[in-house]
Amino acid sequence: NPSAYGIDLSSQRVRTGRALFEGVKNGQPIGALLGYQLERGLHDGYPGVAGLDQLRFTLRKQFPLVANKSGQDTAAPAEKIAARNVVDGSSLLRAFKAGELTFGSGGLPAVGTASYAALIAELSKLDQSYDATADLLTAEGVFQLVRGNMDAAVPTISNVVDGNHVPENIISRSARGGTGLAQR
Repeated sequence: NPSAYGIDLSSQRVRTGRALFEGVKNGQPIGALLGYQLERGLHDGYPGVAGLDQLRFTLRKQFPLVANKSGQDTAAPAEKIAARNVVDGSSLLRAFKAGELTFGSGGLPAVGTASYAALIAELSKLDQSYDATADLLTAEGVFQLVRGNMDAAVPTISNVVDGNHVPENIISRSARGGTGLAQR
């Protein structure tokens, strides 16, 4: 596969990756961010397709953000309680890629229907978002290694593996080159 090691840093993909980084920096789990993206896409992106709102609720039941929890964990601070009203997009995407979704049963749309096509399109967008974020992280790690900044390169990769806070992304900043001009 020639694109297996390819990194695409087009502006749309960088914006997508940075948006996910911002969400993680603000304390949201990646599953919730992808779930919000999926639900917004299903709700707004396909006018006239019946059953998509019900599909969102079906997916929330099958892929809850926190399994077997009510969302009212009194031992945790309030900002750490997971939302109960969103799909865990990360778990859903993993199940889709593994072929574990049974279309046509359990509330999922049947193959060939308009709601099936909408769901597949949104799952493809989630996969692209995940891939864009991975490309941005890989590029940042390589950029920091080439600069010789091991302190910045190692946390970039290990934070994602460990699920910790993502550091500031430098490679996606726009270059501010050129000649400075002061108008008086």
